Amino acid sequence: MKLAPSSKPHGPMMRPNSSGKSLGFVAMLIVGSVLTLLAIGQVMQRAVQTQLESEAEYAAMHWASFMRDTVPDLEAAFAGEGFTPDAQRQLQQLRRATEVFRFRLFDVGGAQLLASDDLEHEAPLGRMSLEEAALAGLHHDPAAVRAAESRRHVVELRRLDDDDESKVYSNAYVPLLQGQRLIGVVQFSADQTAREHRIAEAFRGVALTVAALLLALAGVGMWHRVQRARLQHLADERMRYLAQHDALTGVLNRTSFHEALHQAQARAEDAGRPFAVLCIDLDRFKDVNELLGPAGGDEILRAMARRLQQLQGGGDLLARLEGDRFAVLQTAVRGADDVASLGQRIIQALAQPYEVAGQVIVAGASAGAAVYGTDGRDRNELLHKADLALYRAKSGGRGVFSFYDASLDEKVQARRIIARELRQAMHADQLSLHYQPLYE
Repeated sequence: MKLAPSSKPHGPMMRPNSSGKSLGFVAMLIVGSVLTLLAIGQVMQRAVQTQLESEAEYAAMHWASFMRDTVPDLEAAFAGEGFTPDAQRQLQQLRRATEVFRFRLFDVGGAQLLASDDLEHEAPLGRMSLEEAALAGLHHDPAAVRAAESRRHVVELRRLDDDDESKVYSNAYVPLLQGQRLIGVVQFSADQTAREHRIAEAFRGVALTVAALLLALAGVGMWHRVQRARLQHLADERMRYLAQHDALTGVLNRTSFHEALHQAQARAEDAGRPFAVLCIDLDRFKDVNELLGPAGGDEILRAMARRLQQLQGGGDLLARLEGDRFAVLQTAVRGADDVASLGQRIIQALAQPYEVAGQVIVAGASAGAAVYGTDGRDRNELLHKADLALYRAKSGGRGVFSFYDASLDEKVQARRIIARELRQAMHADQLSLHYQPLYE
C-alpha cells in the first residue's frame, strides 16, 4: 500500500481555456495596434495642421506689425482716404521681400480696401481710384469681419489639388491695432506646401518611432500577459493544492479525505469494491510537545506522515484530520486480514524512535479500523466507528491496533448519557454533599 498524497482534485474541475484566451488576446492586440496606428495618423494630420496654422499666424502678425510701422499714411488709408504713392511703393517692397504672395487690406467693417494685385497697376491708387475699385468689387469678407469683431486672429488652410501635386495655402487675418484702437484688418496669404511637407516628414518620423515603441510595448505586454498567465496558473495550482492538502505534512486534509470517502462509497455501491477506514493517533503526543516545543512536535508529525507514505501499496490515501490524528483510506480490501496487516505495519513503523534536535524520542501510536459492509455502509458512520476503534486501542494499553466492536457504541453511549445527566444536574443545582462517618 502506498499512502501518498494526491495532487489531483478528487472531483471534476473546470480548467480555463488558456489557448483560447491567448488567441483572443493576440487578436485584440492586433486590432488595438491597427486602431492605434490609425489614431496616430489622425493625430499626426491634426498636429501638422495645427503647426501650419501656428506658423501662418506668427508670420502674418510679424508682417502686419512691420507694415504698420513702415507704410506711410496707413491709418488715413484705412480710414478711406486712399493709398498714397509712397504707401503703394512700400507695400510692393513688402510683398517682394517676404514669402507672402498675396495680401488684402480691410476696413474695420470687413470691407476690402486693397488687394495686392491692385499694386500691379502703374497708375497710383488715390482716393478716386480707390473708390472706383471699391464700387467695382466691394464685398465684406466673413473671416475679416470675424477678426475685426473679435480682435483675434483667424487662420484658414486651403488645399488645392493640381494634376501634378497638392498645394496648401494659408490665409491669416490679423486685426491691426493702433494702441487700443482697431484701424483695420490685414489678410496674409502664403504658400505652405513646402512647409507642410517638411513638418509632415518630421511628424512621420515621430509617428514611426511611436509605432515602433507601441509594437515593442505590445510585445512586452504580450510577454507579460503570458508570464502572468503562467504565474496565475501556478498560483491556482498552488491554491488548489493547499485547499486539498494539509499545510504542515503535505497529506490530504479533512475536506479532501471526506470527498475521497464519498467516491469510495460510490464505487463500493456500484461495483462492490469494499474499503476500510483506519484512524491513527500518536501516543502521549502532549508530552512530546511539552518536551520539544511546538516546532519539535511539528517535526514529529512530518516524520510520522513520511513513514506512513513509505508503506508500500497502491490506491490508498492518507490524510491528517487534526492535531496528531491521521486517517487512511484503504482500497481493494479482500478481507479483515488485509486491514489487520496494514494496521500492524502502521503500529510497527510509528513505534520506531524519532530523532529531533539531537534528541531521540519514542512516541508510538495506536490505530483503529472499520470496514465497509461489515461495520457500516455510510462514509461518516465508518469514520466514526474507526474513531471508536482507535479509542478502544488506546484504552487497551496504547501501541495496539483494534477493529470496531459494537460494544464500543454501548459504552460510549452510556458515557454520553452520564455526562449529559451530570451537566443537567449541575445546571439545575440538583447535586448535594453527604458525609458518612467512619468508625474504628
